[in-house]
Amino acid sequence: RGASVIPTGRRAVAVCAGLLLVILLWTRATVHQAEDSIVRLMGEKGSSIIALCESILRSGMRHEVGIRLQVLLEEMAGSDIRFVALAMPDGTIIAHSNPERVGGDLRLPRDCVPARETQWRLTDLDGRQVFLVYRIFAPGLRHMPMHRSLPAIYLALDPGPFETVRSCNRLYISVLVGISILMLLASSAALFFAQRAKILREQQIGRASCR
Repeated sequence: RGASVIPTGRRAVAVCAGLLLVILLWTRATVHQAEDSIVRLMGEKGSSIIALCESILRSGMRHEVGIRLQVLLEEMAGSDIRFVALAMPDGTIIAHSNPERVGGDLRLPRDCVPARETQWRLTDLDGRQVFLVYRIFAPGLRHMPMHRSLPAIYLALDPGPFETVRSCNRLYISVLVGISILMLLASSAALFFAQRAKILREQQIGRASCR
């Protein structure tokens, strides 16, 4: 009779473990969705800033565009914008929010190839991580053939918001995993001692009936 309780107990533990696994998988999916959302929001923010920059340059006073572009990039730099740069395909910087970088080389990952559509990614530049938003930059020249050497604009945003979300998510998952393991161990221990107590009681009853 006591032995018949053991399979039932094992099934209960298995069901509990299964439920905990489902909860963990659901939590992981939710965490990834939250991270994807913050990445998309930061990418759209960067894309809007680039579009605004193009709009300002198209709005009028097109003479001395180079000077105006440099001034505009310098004014764009702020607490959440690490830098803004305009570079040729070979990496030569033709305008930068830091005037001292003009004429230098913008070292980018080899797979960072700008296109007409806005792209974004987390990457390391100048020894620190940034959220980079970039695309071909040609205000008023949207229909220019792609074989022409067009500059690209690179907007480096502070990755702080994404890092904060990711750190919170990691902490949340770690705490949840720890609690799940403790719950599983506690339920297994409680079930083990309950079965053992029941078996002992049945043995005592059996001895008493023999007397």
